[in-house]
Amino acid sequence: MPTIPEKYRERWLTVGECRELAEEMAVADVDDNRKRTSRIMTWNKLKDVLPMAGYNVESARKRIDGK
Repeated sequence: MPTIPEKYRERWLTVGECRELAEEMAVADVDDNRKRTSRIMTWNKLKDVLPMAGYNVESARKRIDGK
C-alpha cells in the first residue's frame, strides 16, 4: 500500500477530504472471495485497511496518525 500523503496526516479530516484520500490512494477493492475488483476503494473500506499498513485512524472524527 502506498504511503498516505503528508497533507492528510496528524490532523482531523473533513468528509470531503476522506473521499479525496480514498480516490487519491486508488487502491483496488478486494471482494469477499479475495478477488481484486476494478472498483476504487471507498473511505469506509480504506479506514479498515489503514491500520494494517501502520496507520492509526480515530473514527469519532477522522484523523490519521502513524508511520
